[in-house]
Amino acid sequence: MNPRLREIEARPIEHQGQQMVLLRDPLHLSDTQIAIPRPLAPLLGLMDGQRDPAALEAALQIRAGVRLAPGLLAKLLADLDAAYLLDNERFAMAKVEALRSYREAPFRPLTLGGTGFPSRSDWAEAQLQGYVDGLPPAD
Repeated sequence: MNPRLREIEARPIEHQGQQMVLLRDPLHLSDTQIAIPRPLAPLLGLMDGQRDPAALEAALQIRAGVRLAPGLLAKLLADLDAAYLLDNERFAMAKVEALRSYREAPFRPLTLGGTGFPSRSDWAEAQLQGYVDGLPPAD
């Protein structure tokens, strides 16, 4: 298997005093987020589908001077796969299923519910009505 990382969201974070890179699925096929130590970030660019795990480890050591602990790459690849962050058959099937579910849904679910406004539609409706009721009277 030559792992290929698909298009993901990656952003630098600090966690417990350690510089990390947070990896997230922009399609939200999985809610899992993966944080990797920042020195491993060059590994992400090497996951282009051209290298097997042994070649990935060698390239990381040559390019960034980072030697991985035994089993670390296998665990990272398994975690990336579980979160649908690798461009492989598992991801393709999950994407097809998500698209099918979306198209067959009787209505579109709230995508920002619980973040910018209430997650339940009746609560959101009440909040929006409160804004309307709070407007000054029209002259």
